[in-house]
Amino acid sequence: ALLAHHGRTDYASLAAWIRDPFTAMMLVATLLVVLYHSHLGVEVVIEDYSEEGASRVGGLMLQKFLHLILAVIGVFSVLKLAFGA
Repeated sequence: ALLAHHGRTDYASLAAWIRDPFTAMMLVATLLVVLYHSHLGVEVVIEDYSEEGASRVGGLMLQKFLHLILAVIGVFSVLKLAFGA
C-alpha cells in the first residue's frame, strides 16, 4: 500500500524511499515476519506429509537453511539500499 501511494516506481525514487530509516526498518520487519510465517507453514507441511526418517529430517533442515539464506539476502539487500549503495 505504501508503494502504491508513493506513486513513482523508478529505481532512484524507490531507493530514496528505502533510505528513510522508518521505511527500511518496516521493510526488514515485514520481510522477516513473512519468511518466518513461510518457515512455519513449510515445516508443518513437511511434518504432516512426509514419512518418518531421513527424508523428513533432510527436508526440515533444507527448508530451515533456505529460509535463513533468504532472510540474510533480503535484509542485506534492504540495508544496502538504506545505506546508499
